[in-house]
Amino acid sequence: HIDTHPRTPHHAVWVAVNPDGLMYVVGELANHDGNNMIAPFCEAILVYEREVLGRADVDSVVRLMEPGAKAPNPVDGRSMWDDFADRGIHCMPGSKSRDAGILLMQKCLQYDRETGVYPLIYFFTDLSGVDKEMRHYVWDDWTKKVAQGRTQKQVPRDKDDHFIEGLHRVLLDEPSCELQEFDYSEGFSGDDTGIGY
Repeated sequence: HIDTHPRTPHHAVWVAVNPDGLMYVVGELANHDGNNMIAPFCEAILVYEREVLGRADVDSVVRLMEPGAKAPNPVDGRSMWDDFADRGIHCMPGSKSRDAGILLMQKCLQYDRETGVYPLIYFFTDLSGVDKEMRHYVWDDWTKKVAQGRTQKQVPRDKDDHFIEGLHRVLLDEPSCELQEFDYSEGFSGDDTGIGY
């Protein structure tokens, strides 16, 4: 999922799904270009998918992008969505249903050894941005609102949640594993003693 912003850095988060349906958050990337330019971030995404995630065919990666990226620039009428697509980053629109995404994340994180309930999503330990956001997800101070006579529901602050919002959208997209066919009759090339997982 790619989370775009005109003024704050663009973010991307990757999830892999195994054949049993378990999900693994396997990658994160934030745009470190000082001007938040799209071109270097697109290049970084493609390199990350090829080199870090080991996806030789980056066109086979299913990508989502936050739907706000389709908003046209008032100056030239082009959107960030267009700029990403021009650079080979083709996406489908992700959902904007924050509440449903939060509920799905809560369901995927449920754990109760006594009843045999285990999480459906796991996180690689080297993802410092995702880890920070998961540990410090910030909610508006609902108790103050209740004390002031306001009874709106508690909502998350729209702050430091770029990876989390991406994960919500991925969960709403219901990702699955698509196994590729392999012709074993062709055998393996080279030394097949190094084959592993």
